[in-house]
Amino acid sequence: MEKQSRRFFIALPVDDKIVIDSLAGITGLLNTHGSSLKTVHSDNYHLTLKFFGSLEPEIYELIINAFEFQVQLKRIEYRIKGLGFFPVHGEPSVIWAGIECDKQPWSEIIKSVENFASSFGFVPEKRGFMPHLTLARVKNGRAVHVDIKNLISVERHTLFSSSVFSELVLFESILRPEGAEYKKVKVINLF
Repeated sequence: MEKQSRRFFIALPVDDKIVIDSLAGITGLLNTHGSSLKTVHSDNYHLTLKFFGSLEPEIYELIINAFEFQVQLKRIEYRIKGLGFFPVHGEPSVIWAGIECDKQPWSEIIKSVENFASSFGFVPEKRGFMPHLTLARVKNGRAVHVDIKNLISVERHTLFSSSVFSELVLFESILRPEGAEYKKVKVINLF
């Protein structure tokens, strides 16, 4: 049987129960607008650092086997603070909670991930990276209700919770009719 292409990305999982619980009220309100929004299930919360997309077997097998770094990467303290949306101007397509991180360990991880990806021919990201946790995506062609826009405005600077990123994960993204499933393929523990 011929192997199929598969989708992969590198991310920091957001799986602390305190963090998830701190966002439950917001996600509950977003869920009341199910006709226009598709919320992200809390089991899938993560901060994407590098999206590889769909890869052929000869590439993803190399990436899986090589997923480790020469330097020990540090844990990163982070805070979930504020709500926002993309694009910044115009109608929202993604609703997110902001993530504030300690700068030094953050830049070390970004540099290591980009170096790892570039060793497989992936071009380093040129645009600035804004850490965020996607909470919902706007369904195609739908407008965001004014209540959601007001919620984002009111919660723009709210500190929801804080925690620590303790692992860096190579995930596989499996597309299903009910939504994407993210499967941990390899994990690097941060110290």
